Amino acid sequence: MFQFAVFALAAFITSSAFATTWNVDSGHSNVIFTVRHLVSKVSGTFNDFSGSVVLDSDKPENSIV
Repeated sequence: MFQFAVFALAAFITSSAFATTWNVDSGHSNVIFTVRHLVSKVSGTFNDFSGSVVLDSDKPENSIV
């Protein structure tokens, strides 16, 4: 579930010439969460989200989520 939360973050991205960018397809994705509170768990979803991943294969340390 953590992966979904990461993609839910909006990112302002400047990419290098060798970077590859992927955008989250919100129509075919979902963001869900579960929070433990005392003895029960509460679940929910986010309906409005966006995100992207920039992979710099030459310098992976410059990659952005």
